[in-house]
Amino acid sequence: PAQFEPKQVALTNRNHWRKSNRCIHQNLNRYLGLKERGVKSANFQVLRETRKICPSVLVELGFLSNEVEEEHFKKEESITAMALVILETLIAYFDEGNN
Repeated sequence: PAQFEPKQVALTNRNHWRKSNRCIHQNLNRYLGLKERGVKSANFQVLRETRKICPSVLVELGFLSNEVEEEHFKKEESITAMALVILETLIAYFDEGNN
């Protein structure tokens, strides 16, 4: 049987936010065991169109087209755990004086 092997990638619209992406990436791996797929830049509209307004990060945590990953995302505790790791990482990032 297939096993859930979560993967993640963090994308950003600003170079100085790459540090925040690395922190999110490392903490998702450290606390939830998500496999690393790298921190990358991309020209996605959700990133491109916010460039002048605010920094943004897009975190890809898996694929709904993968049946095993889809089942994982149906669990409230899984979604909550991922959201808390991202939230706590961003809080720590800004508490350290980054912006």
